[in-house]
Amino acid sequence: MVVLLVRELAAQIGGRVTGDPDRPIAGVSTPDAAGPTDLVCIGHADEVAALARSRAAAAIVPPGIRVPAPIVGIEADHPALAMAKAIDLLVPPVREWRTISPQAVIAASAYLGEGVGIGPFSVVGEGVRIGRNAEIHANVAVGAGCEIGEGTVLRAGVRLYPGAIVGQRVIVHAGAVIGGDSFGYVEEPGGAQAPPSEPHRYRKLRKVGRVILEDDVEIGANTTVDRAALTETRIGRGTKVGNLASIGHSCQIGRHCVIASHAAIPAATVVADYVAVGERVQTPRAPEAPARHGPERPSVPADRPPDGPGERPPARRELPRRTASLTFIERFRRYTGR
Repeated sequence: MVVLLVRELAAQIGGRVTGDPDRPIAGVSTPDAAGPTDLVCIGHADEVAALARSRAAAAIVPPGIRVPAPIVGIEADHPALAMAKAIDLLVPPVREWRTISPQAVIAASAYLGEGVGIGPFSVVGEGVRIGRNAEIHANVAVGAGCEIGEGTVLRAGVRLYPGAIVGQRVIVHAGAVIGGDSFGYVEEPGGAQAPPSEPHRYRKLRKVGRVILEDDVEIGANTTVDRAALTETRIGRGTKVGNLASIGHSCQIGRHCVIASHAAIPAATVVADYVAVGERVQTPRAPEAPARHGPERPSVPADRPPDGPGERPPARRELPRRTASLTFIERFRRYTGR
């Protein structure tokens, strides 16, 4: 357990103490659930009422907020950032895997840096390179030729398809799939053996590009990032993607974006730096050509890559620096100050 005095904590998170500076802090919580050694955080004056009922030892608050006694106040210009720093100090992250499990399967040609940990039932393919202090949790599949940077964490059940490149300090949460094929098919004649009622069929348009996750990216649980058709799908440095999101093939996602859970970014979308995309938002697609078979027979449009073959390549879709989903953005700005 880490225990810090209020003054020690305030000095490390850039706060100003109002009250007893020698009160010990040993944990973090919410105002309603806090105990007598816990730190809490409020972002606005309308949340002060919760402090009056709280048993917390100290509260991080915006400048000018009066904290009810006996709670000690720590004023911070950016309360959410100060709380994030305090969490790292009071509840430091713990490595789950520091060694290589005897139940892991590792190709002879794979390179493992110093301090790499690999959990049971994980598979590391031929030619993989894993940087120092990376953690590969249980039941992870790392395909041939993948590169994983220093300090990166792949949580249980992650799948890296062959050739994926993952930067330093990346976190990929459980069940995420990086580098899978996206939905892409081209129509071709049914052939001599096809019945008259099936004059056309769909041929798989294989994706032979790769995925690149730059440094400090975080990918949520069960999110998919599809490999590019011929070149690369890239997620820029510092971008955070929530759970159950979908990033289509050949997308170029900028730096330091936030993409919330259930968002869908269609193939070949270009997203500028610092874009925020809210929950359940689907960014615009290029117009599809009308079905050729009439209303009685629906057609599945082929999602052809911008850099690949096809009769009707989709237009590049650019998502400028803007926001979507007001509910998400209002919350995001409220708690981050952006």
